[in-house]
Amino acid sequence: QSMNTSDWIYVKEYKIKDPTGADGKYTGNVGKFTGIPSGHGRLQFANGGYYGGDWDRGLWSGYGRTRDKRNGDLYEGEFLDDCKHGKGSTVFVDGRTLHGRYIFGN
Repeated sequence: QSMNTSDWIYVKEYKIKDPTGADGKYTGNVGKFTGIPSGHGRLQFANGGYYGGDWDRGLWSGYGRTRDKRNGDLYEGEFLDDCKHGKGSTVFVDGRTLHGRYIFGN
C-alpha cells in the first residue's frame, strides 16, 4: 500500500535504529502517524556509513546508495526490503567495480 505525499512529514536528524540495531540519524520523509521512514531520505550512521534513497515502511526499497559501515564499499542501485535487489554497482575500497543484478543481497 503506497502512501500519498500528504501522509508524510519531513524530519531532520531524527534518531532511529536500522534493522541490525545500529543507531543513526535520519533526515527525510516519515509517515505522519507512524514516524517510520517512507518516501525519500538519508540515514547517517555514527561510524560513517549511510543509506540515502527510497524507503517503504521503514525499509530500504527502491533506488538508493549506501556506504558499508564495516568496510567502506559503496553500492548504488536497486533495493528491496533492506537488501540489494535488482540492478546495481558496487565500488570496493580497493577500486574494483562490480556491475550486475543482485537477488536479495547476493
